Amino acid sequence: MAPLIFISYRRRDSSAVSRWLADEISETYGTHSVFIDVDTIRIGDDWTKRIDNALSAASVLIVVIGPMWLRISDDAGRRLLDQPSDWVRKEILYAIKNKKTVIPLVISKAELPKQSSLPSYIKQLTDFQSFELRDEHWHRDLKSLFYRFDEIGFKRIGQIMTWPFPVINLKVLADNEIKEFINKNTNWALVSSKIPGKEPDTTIELTKTFKFHSFEDAMDFMSNASQYISKVNHQPRWQNIWKSVTVWLTTWDIGFRPSLLDIELAEHFEKLHLNYLQPVLVKVDEKGNVIWKKDDPA
Repeated sequence: MAPLIFISYRRRDSSAVSRWLADEISETYGTHSVFIDVDTIRIGDDWTKRIDNALSAASVLIVVIGPMWLRISDDAGRRLLDQPSDWVRKEILYAIKNKKTVIPLVISKAELPKQSSLPSYIKQLTDFQSFELRDEHWHRDLKSLFYRFDEIGFKRIGQIMTWPFPVINLKVLADNEIKEFINKNTNWALVSSKIPGKEPDTTIELTKTFKFHSFEDAMDFMSNASQYISKVNHQPRWQNIWKSVTVWLTTWDIGFRPSLLDIELAEHFEKLHLNYLQPVLVKVDEKGNVIWKKDDPA
C-alpha cells in the first residue's frame, strides 16, 4: 500500500495553509498520497468512518499549528483540546498510540506548544521532530519538509509547486466593493475562469487588457510591474499578445475570489499604464495625406 499523509488542522486556525499544503503534496507525490477532510470527504460519506479509515491507513500525521491552535474554544469557552471528543486531539492520540510518524508543523510565526500546555494524553507531541514554515523562507522550508517525506519512503511524481505564500487574514470583497472599483476604473470586468491546472474548478477574477504603442512598451510595462509585484508578493495571471497585456486578478487562498490585494494591484497597474499613454504621432505628405501614424493604445 502506498504511504499516506494525513493533515490534521483547525479550520479557524490554518484552513488556507492546510489546503495549500495538501495541493503541494498531491502535485509532488500524487493525488492518493494525502488526506485532508475538506477535500477528500464527499457528500454522503460517513464522516466519522472516513476519518477513522484515513487515520488507520496513514503512515504520517502532520499537525498544522497556527497562532490560535492551542487556545481555540467552543461556544461555552471551553478549550477544544481539553475535550475528549475533539477531533484534533483524537487524531494526535491515535497516531501516538499506533506509532505513526508525527510531524508538528508550525506556521504563521506560531510557537510549538510546551508540554505543560497540552493535555496529558498528547504531551508526547512535543517529542517529535517539528518543522516551521516561515513567511520569508516558505519554499525553502517546504523543501526541507519534503526531503523528510522522501526519507520516509514517499516517491515524487513532480516538482514542488510555486504558488505564492497564503495570506490568512483576508476576506472576499463584497459585490458593492467590486462594483465601486469597476465604476471608477475603465474597462475592468469581473469574470469566471477555469483555474489553470485545476480544471474544472473555477475562479472569479478581475480582468483588463492594457494596450500599448509597441511590443517593447508592453514588455517594459510587465518588467516595471514585476518590481511592485515582488514587493507585495501578490502575483497576477497575465498574458502578453503583441502590443497588449491582459491581467487577471484573484486571491487563491480565500477560494480564488478577489480581495483587497487585487484592488490594490489593479490600481497600481492603472497608475503605471499612464506612463505609456504618449500622444499619437502622425506624419503627412505635402498634400496633407496621412502616410504614417503611431497607434493610440487606448
